[in-house]
Amino acid sequence: MLYADVCVNTPLGARLTAPGAEDDPLLRTFTYEVPDRLIGRVEPGHLVWVTFRGRRLQAVVLRLFDAAPDFKTREILSLVWAQPVLTPTQLALAAWISETYLAPLIEALRLMLPVGLAQRGRNVFVRTRAAAPAGLPPNQQALLDRITAAAGEWAEISAGLKRVTQRDDLEPLIALGLVAREVAFPAQPPRAKTDRQVRLLVAPDELPRVLPSLGRGSKQADALARVAADADLALGELCAAVGCTPGPVRELQKRGWVTITGSGAAARVALALPPDAVADSLVELRGGQKQRAVLEALARHDGPAWIGWVYANTGATLDTLRDLEAAGLISIAEEVVWRDPMAGYDIQLDQALTLTGDQQAVWEQIAGQICQDEPRAVLLYGVTGSGKTEIYLRALAETLQQEKQAIVLVPEIALTPQTIRRFAARFPGKVTVWHSGLSEGERFDVWRRVQTNHPAAQVVVGSRSALFLPFARPGLIVVDEEHEPSYKQERTPRYHARSVALELGRLSAATVILGSATPALETYYAARRAEVGLLTLPERIRGELPPVRIVDMRQELRAGNRSMFSRALASGLRHVLNAGQQAILYLNRRGSASAVLCRDCGHVETCARCSIPLTYHGEGQMLVCHHCNRRYPQPTVCPECGGRRIRYFGVGTERVEEAVRLEFPQARTLRWDRDVTGAKGSHDAILDRFVAHQADILIGTQMIAKGLDLPLVTLVGVVAADTGLFLPDFRAAERTFQLLTQVAGRAGRSELGGEVVVQTYEPEHYAIVAASNHDYEGFYRQEMAFRREQGYPPIRRLARLVYYHGLRTKAEAEAVRLAAELRAVIERAGLPDTDLIGPAPCFFARERGEYRWQIVVRSADPAALLRQAAPPPGWRLDVDPVDML
Repeated sequence: MLYADVCVNTPLGARLTAPGAEDDPLLRTFTYEVPDRLIGRVEPGHLVWVTFRGRRLQAVVLRLFDAAPDFKTREILSLVWAQPVLTPTQLALAAWISETYLAPLIEALRLMLPVGLAQRGRNVFVRTRAAAPAGLPPNQQALLDRITAAAGEWAEISAGLKRVTQRDDLEPLIALGLVAREVAFPAQPPRAKTDRQVRLLVAPDELPRVLPSLGRGSKQADALARVAADADLALGELCAAVGCTPGPVRELQKRGWVTITGSGAAARVALALPPDAVADSLVELRGGQKQRAVLEALARHDGPAWIGWVYANTGATLDTLRDLEAAGLISIAEEVVWRDPMAGYDIQLDQALTLTGDQQAVWEQIAGQICQDEPRAVLLYGVTGSGKTEIYLRALAETLQQEKQAIVLVPEIALTPQTIRRFAARFPGKVTVWHSGLSEGERFDVWRRVQTNHPAAQVVVGSRSALFLPFARPGLIVVDEEHEPSYKQERTPRYHARSVALELGRLSAATVILGSATPALETYYAARRAEVGLLTLPERIRGELPPVRIVDMRQELRAGNRSMFSRALASGLRHVLNAGQQAILYLNRRGSASAVLCRDCGHVETCARCSIPLTYHGEGQMLVCHHCNRRYPQPTVCPECGGRRIRYFGVGTERVEEAVRLEFPQARTLRWDRDVTGAKGSHDAILDRFVAHQADILIGTQMIAKGLDLPLVTLVGVVAADTGLFLPDFRAAERTFQLLTQVAGRAGRSELGGEVVVQTYEPEHYAIVAASNHDYEGFYRQEMAFRREQGYPPIRRLARLVYYHGLRTKAEAEAVRLAAELRAVIERAGLPDTDLIGPAPCFFARERGEYRWQIVVRSADPAALLRQAAPPPGWRLDVDPVDML
C-alpha cells in the first residue's frame, strides 16, 4: 500500500484536529491512502481531491510513504491536474515560510497554488431550519436576523451590525443548531482559453498558382484560363475544350479581355489582357475576391490567426472559410491561445549600453557569482541614477545564456510601462509580467507558461507574488528597491519578499541581487557582516547628484511668508516654468486638509469606526477615512456645540494643487495619489502624460519616488519633510530618509541638471540632514546607534501581536491576559534575551469599529517564545513587522 501526507485546502486553517494529523498546528497534515489507480501517477506537489469531514476538498500532496499508519484512512479521490502543480522547491519554500512567520502551512501553500486550478472553500454561515428559542440575548438575535436575511462570510454578515455584536455571539448560535458553518466554492475558475484559429495550409509562394482556381464555377473564367494558356485558339476549338457556347467568349470580348478575329469556322480568339492581370481577372470572374483576401491576409500574418481577426480584416464570412477549408487551402480548428499581458506594449528594441568603470567592476563580480554552482546573494547599493538597471539587464542576459529563468521583483506601484518596456526591449519575446492588475485568465496563462518553461516566460517582471510561480530552472532573482515596505505581505502569511527571495535563491542555487539607493538597515547590516555580498555604485552616470537646499519654514514664517511655498521653492518653480522644464512636488498626504476642527469648542471630526481624524477632500466636498474608506458629508455646523466656525487644518495633495494654480495659473498640473489612480491603467496614463510633457508640475505622494526616469524634471520640491517623522514607529526616521532621498533622486537625471528644495520645521534632524547630503553612511551610523541602544532590528527581531475587539474593555483585558502568560513562559523557559513591549493600545487605536491592542515580542528569535505560547484565535501575528502603527 502507498500513503500520502496531504495539506487540506480548507478555510478552517490551523485549528483542525483529526486522526492522522500532525501535532504541530502550523504544519498540520493528514494521511490518505493512494488507490491502485493512482499509484505511479501521484507524486509530491500534486493537487488532489479528498473527502474531509464529509466534504469534497482539494489538498496538496506533500510526501509519499509505504508504512501503514495505525489508524483508518480514506482514499484520495482523484487528481485535479495531471501534472504536479508545485515543484519540490516550492514545497520546501512553503515549509520555510510557515516556520519563519509562524503561519499555517496551508496558508503558505496557497500563495503558490494556481488561480485556475486551486479552489479554496470559503466559510459561510447559513440559517438552519431549527426554531429559535425565546429569550435570545439582543446581540445574538440581531446576528441571527442578519444571517437569516442573507448568508455569507463573517465579514459580509457583520458589516451592517452594531459593533457590540461580535463573533463571540456566533458560536452560541452554532451550538444551538440555529446557524451552520458550510464551505462554499467559487464559480468555475479560469481554464485554458481556446479560440477558433485559421491556419494557411499552402506556402505563401504557392498563392499565384492557387489563386486562379478560387471561387465558383465560371465558363468565362474557364475560357479565359484556356486562352491565357494557349496564345491563339480557334473559337470552335475553345468552346469545345471548355464546353460552352460562343456566348461566354463574346462576354470576354466585351470586357476587352480577349479579341476575336475572323468569322464562322475561321474565327480565332487571342488574349488581350496583360499576362500578369490574368490571375486577378479569373478571381473576379469566379467571385473569389474574399477568398483571395483571406489567403493573402494569412500569408502576411505570423502563424495562425483568430477567426474574428480574419473576418474583420477581409470581409469574409464563415461560408467563405468553409469553401477554402474544403479546397484544402486552410484549416479551422479550436486551439489554445495565450492571454498575454504583454500584448499592447509598444516595444522598441535596444542594445546593451557601455558600462562605466564602476559598473564594469560591479558587473565582473556579479558575472562571477552567476557562473558559480553555489552563488551567493549580493546587495547592489547604488545612488539614484547610477545605472543599477543596466547591471540587472546584464545579469539577465547571462542567466538566459545559461538557459535558466529569471525573476525581477519591483514594488507594485513601480510596475509602470516604463519599467516593463525597459526589460522587454532588451529581451523581446522573452519577458512577461505578473501583478495584481492581471485578470484571472492572464494569471493562469502566465502560470502555465512559467511551469512549462515557455520561451515567452524566461523573464518574469512582477510584484512580490511572482516569487511563488513554479519556475523550472530559476537562475536569477532581482529585488529592485529592496527597502520598500510594500514587499511585506499584510495578510497571513505575513512574509517579506526580500527574505523569501533569499531563501528561494538558497533552495534553487540562484543568484539574488538586492538593489537600492537606500538599503534597508537590516540588509546593509547583513552586508557589513558579510552575510550577503556588498557591491557599490557611488556615482551617477549623467552628472552629479542634485544639490539639496533645506528651508527652515520657521524662518519663512518669521519673515512674513505664510504661503505653502517657501521663497526658494516658489522661485524654483518660476524658473522651471519659464525654461519649459518640469517639476515634482512631493507630499506624503492625500486630500485637501488633514483635520477638520471646530474653532469654538475644539471638536475634531473623526471616523465613527476608526476614531482617527477624517481628511477633507475638496473634490466631492466630503470627509474620508483613509483607514476604512468610509465617507462623510462636509460639516456645516459642529455636532458638539452647534458652532459654525469650522476650520480645515493641514495640507494634502489637493491643497497643494490648488495653491499651485493660484500662484502659477499658467502651470499645467497633474496629481498622482491613490485618490486619482483607482481605475486600471490610471498610473500608466498619468505617467505617460507627464513624460509627454503634457503637464509642467507633478504633485504626488510616495508613488512619485519609485525609480522614475524623467529627464525634463529639474526641480523637486518636498512640501513638508516632517510628515511621518515623529510617528511612534522605530522605523520613522529610516522611512523619512529613504523617501526624501528617493524623491530627490528624480531631479537632475539629464544634462539639464537640477535641484531639490526640502521644506521642514525640523532642519536639524539627522534623517533630513543626511538625506540632503545624500549621505547614507552617515544616516546608517546614527540610526544604528539608536537601534543598538533600544534593541530594535537588526540587533534583535520583533514579533507584533495585535488583538481586535468591538469592546475596548475586552480588547484591553485580553491583551493584559496574554502578556502575563507570555511573561510567565519567558521566565519559566529561561529566555533572558526575550522581553515584551506592552500591552498597549495601537497608535491607530480603533479600526473599522474594533479596538486594537498590541504586544511586541523583542528577541533574537521570537519564535522560541511563540511556539511555546501560541496566541489564541483573535490575535494577529506579524513576525518582523515593517509597520508598528
